[in-house]
Amino acid sequence: MVGIELHKPVVTDEAIRNNFTNEYGVEDTITFHSNVMGLWLIQEL
Repeated sequence: MVGIELHKPVVTDEAIRNNFTNEYGVEDTITFHSNVMGLWLIQEL
């Protein structure tokens, strides 16, 4: 996952088109992120 921790969610059309999501985080924060497929392979090398 690639993203950032924010204080409020990002709910724009651009975020939806680019497959970003908002999840509740620690201490009332929002984790705004996107899953990056294939990055696991690079990490394992």
